[in-house]
Amino acid sequence: MRKIALFMTVSVVSTAVFGLMYYFVARIHGNDSEKKKSLPDHLWFSLLTQTTVGYGYDTDMTGIMKAINGVQLLNLFLVTAITLT
Repeated sequence: MRKIALFMTVSVVSTAVFGLMYYFVARIHGNDSEKKKSLPDHLWFSLLTQTTVGYGYDTDMTGIMKAINGVQLLNLFLVTAITLT
């Protein structure tokens, strides 16, 4: 039970951190459509990525945002391996 609580906590924190990263990177390096999205839009994308249900949901991403998305997916696998083994 403790491992599941740790996994859920780390997953929620990761979702929030990556959502904020998407938001701030979009503000600085994003194209016009990325800059129009709100913080909840980026948090939603992060949640979809973190749960691995929505990969590919946002196809109009800049290169740096795709790189962050890849890091988030790798982070998910690492967190799962560490907390649930």
